[in-house]
Amino acid sequence: MEQYDQIGARLDRLPLARFHYRIFGIISFSLLLTGFLSYSGNVVLAKLVSNGWSNNFLNAAFTSALMFGYFIGSLTGGFIGDYFGRRRAFRINLLIVGIAATGAAFVPDMYWLIFFRFLMGTGMGALIMVGYASFTEFIPATVRGKWSARLSFVGNWSPMLSAAIGVVVIAFFSWRIMFLLGGIGILLAWFLSGKYFIG
Repeated sequence: MEQYDQIGARLDRLPLARFHYRIFGIISFSLLLTGFLSYSGNVVLAKLVSNGWSNNFLNAAFTSALMFGYFIGSLTGGFIGDYFGRRRAFRINLLIVGIAATGAAFVPDMYWLIFFRFLMGTGMGALIMVGYASFTEFIPATVRGKWSARLSFVGNWSPMLSAAIGVVVIAFFSWRIMFLLGGIGILLAWFLSGKYFIG
């Protein structure tokens, strides 16, 4: 126990270095895209109703699937992080979200979209928790509050980002691109986390 206390104290005494900025960049980018995918559902649903894909019942199921996924992910995220380690758990959940979001872009009907929405929620629920936990473990205590606020600031741009992109993408292209953009972005974060996230 004393050894762990010494490691924690040493991490708190470290000045901000390049690896801190790398961790901030990867986690904040991941949280931004997580929020983008979450809020994109609101933009997409209106289009799905107008083209006959969905109705009030399926809309409710779509929204509930995400929330239920969040619930499952938040319950299991801590156990996964403790068992596999923060870095591996973070990457596992990035992969789940990335594959689910990309899969949602190619679904043949609303029922498959609801299924992939649940998988997205499961990965995102765990990802948010593991991401914040990992970040606070590495950032020195003297600046932890300030940098945690910056992390939240980046993530909170996602509602505006999804609305702005959705206006253009859904109006001129397809609602599927919203999920494809989020999925590719998350998979990019997964790739970068393998190279630059501290082990």
